[in-house]
Amino acid sequence: MAVLGSILFNRTLKQFLECQDLTTRKGKGLTKKIRKSANDSLERLLEIIPSTQKQHRQVLMDICKEQATGKSEQVFLDILEHEATDIRSTAAEVLSESSQINPAILFKRLHETNVSKTEIIGILSFQKQFLKPEQIIINALKLEEVHAEQLLKLAESSEIPLDLESVIIDPEHINSQNIKIILLRYFAGLKQPEIAGVIGKFLTDSNKTIVMEALKSLIKLKTPYDASTILPFVETMTDNEREMAMEIISKQANEELVPKLAPWTAGKSDELREFLIKVIIKHITQKSLEKFLQRLDQQEWWGKDKAIKCMQKLGTNKLYSAAQGLIEHDHEFTRNSAQQFAAQQGDSTNLAKIGETAIHENWQVREKAIATLGNSASRESLVALHQSLEKWPESAVAILKAVAQLGYSKGLEIGFRCLKMPEAMVQREALETIAKLTTKAHAKDVREAVLKMVPQMQATVRDTAEEVVIKLSNDFKLAKLNINWKEFFETRLTKIDQTRADEKARAADKSADAAEGVKILNIEDLKEGDIWMDRYRIKKEIGRGAMGRVMLAEDEMVGERLILKFMHPELTADADSRERFTREVKYSRKVSHHNVIRIHDLLIKDNLCAISMEYFESRGVDELLREVKCFKVKPALKILVQVAEGMVAAHMQEVIHRDLKPSNILIDETGLVKVVDFGIASVDSGTDATLTQEGSIIGTPAYLSPERAKGAESHYRCDIYALGIIAYFMMTGQLPYKGEPMAILFQHLEGNAPPIHEVNESIKPGVSLLVQKMMAVEAENRIQSMGDVSLAIKKVLKKL
Repeated sequence: MAVLGSILFNRTLKQFLECQDLTTRKGKGLTKKIRKSANDSLERLLEIIPSTQKQHRQVLMDICKEQATGKSEQVFLDILEHEATDIRSTAAEVLSESSQINPAILFKRLHETNVSKTEIIGILSFQKQFLKPEQIIINALKLEEVHAEQLLKLAESSEIPLDLESVIIDPEHINSQNIKIILLRYFAGLKQPEIAGVIGKFLTDSNKTIVMEALKSLIKLKTPYDASTILPFVETMTDNEREMAMEIISKQANEELVPKLAPWTAGKSDELREFLIKVIIKHITQKSLEKFLQRLDQQEWWGKDKAIKCMQKLGTNKLYSAAQGLIEHDHEFTRNSAQQFAAQQGDSTNLAKIGETAIHENWQVREKAIATLGNSASRESLVALHQSLEKWPESAVAILKAVAQLGYSKGLEIGFRCLKMPEAMVQREALETIAKLTTKAHAKDVREAVLKMVPQMQATVRDTAEEVVIKLSNDFKLAKLNINWKEFFETRLTKIDQTRADEKARAADKSADAAEGVKILNIEDLKEGDIWMDRYRIKKEIGRGAMGRVMLAEDEMVGERLILKFMHPELTADADSRERFTREVKYSRKVSHHNVIRIHDLLIKDNLCAISMEYFESRGVDELLREVKCFKVKPALKILVQVAEGMVAAHMQEVIHRDLKPSNILIDETGLVKVVDFGIASVDSGTDATLTQEGSIIGTPAYLSPERAKGAESHYRCDIYALGIIAYFMMTGQLPYKGEPMAILFQHLEGNAPPIHEVNESIKPGVSLLVQKMMAVEAENRIQSMGDVSLAIKKVLKKL
């Protein structure tokens, strides 16, 4: 019957094709017969359609489209695998023109073998505006690149929004650059804010072309979106990429974005910080400033400091006004920052409130307000600072810093008042403040006033007084002074080179004092011949600083020379401070090595506190550097390897130095090196200035590791970093980072020191690489132990 049916169908089809007018009764009858039998003869119809005339072709195509539903739909799909191109193409054309074909079936067929993917994509293209874009993307990413590209291009014409919950885009799993670009260009045309997050995933691509395309897509987006999606990538972008990122942030910035920018205003890039602060200030409101400051407070202290200073530098009335409502905020950092901003507006009401806080009984609250007054740029702040000094003279140092920051010569009154105070630390700060505030009109009178006060100054600050007098004389071309500079600014109360007669007289006086039971209560009273604790006879002073005095003494009980390092009373005034020094000595005494100065004991009597230690006749590396400018490589490495070996012994006892620097490395005439001052937190000035930031940082800025600059706890690798800085200094004659203490800390964090071989061209690459590894910004990138440092130095030495 099938054969008969086929014969009958072919005869009817022949008559149909021969009929010249299908609108006649005969033509309509033939059309009806073919439609009735078409379901069993679809392949024959598809075969004949390409060669028929236009009139007949359209009728046959309409009949086929009618059949392309239900069960017959699968027949057409199967024919797409036909070996005959004409039949396959006609079937595709029929399916394309059929509005009832299920696209899900077509997507499924795309992943079957022996099927023309081009034909199926062509069919899908006829209903592209009705296709779900997520279906297109999901299926395209499973195809080979050429067919994936064809299919993805259909998404651009879809009128249906992309369902982001139904599709997961992971750029790492897309290998084709072209596919990524097509996707990004499609995303750029969407009006869905959430798509920005998807585009942001492409910013991590290793191919810079893709990164640029992603940024272009974000720029082209015609809907507002959260631009914070790009912030994690900005710091590592190239200049061109960053420029585009900044354009995006500027375009999308609003009040909601302001708090989200906080972490990136506390980063390493000054350029990015300034740009973001400008954006913030443009869109700032009281509410967004509040949220911004609370998020900023979660960042590292150094980053917070940079961000606040930048806001002060770029601040406008809009920022100051936003800060007005926050100056009494419960959150301390928010309140203090707002007070600083509000003070810059010069509003007398704000200054009055801050002035009240500047006499607060809590010293931390008080000194924050004092610092705010210093940043106010208002002359009226001097009145509040004067009142603060009246009530709280113990805040003198903070007040002096604020006065210096204001920069008004009127502040000289406060400076000289503080100079009369007995504390060495206050006197030094007062001298430095006076030097900063002096103008030409006052220079002569200021110099005379300082000179008159020198005899009443603490001996430890007379060197600073001398520096101030020299600076004023040179800066303002004052008349030459007719004084004996050495004697006038003598920093020791007792000279070592006095005559024998004087020595005998002092010894006699001391014996008389001892007989009378006189107690020594001030380290400045110590002099040659004195006996302390009925045991230690003072031989001479061998050093001094703001921390105290270092004396050579003889232990008369055992007949041995040793060093007594006397601390200033203010450093050991309370039980907590004494406990800290006791703990430091306890740990340091564990270290026993020929490259380490042996610590004996912590001695306390008559209100004096001293650390006793081994006497080692030597000179500090800092002193040698002043003479030779820089060491030759081999001698430097021989010193450094001994330091490393001494530090190995210390680290084995879990003792971290925390303040390695040239002055703490001693060397004798034989070349023996010893490390001194383990774990002793000194407070000094100049290049040896010891910083404390909210109690979190102790150490010399020039040698401080990046992690400690951030306030993190000390670790063995902090000492390795410091030794790397020392090596740099010893072999080049200059420190890698210079400037004010805070500026130096930021430079450590950035790590942009020129390689040592660029500073000293005679240094070989192996030595340069060694120092570079010791100075790595990230602790995990450094040489990991002092033992490894020692081995590395020895290895380099063998090659020299």
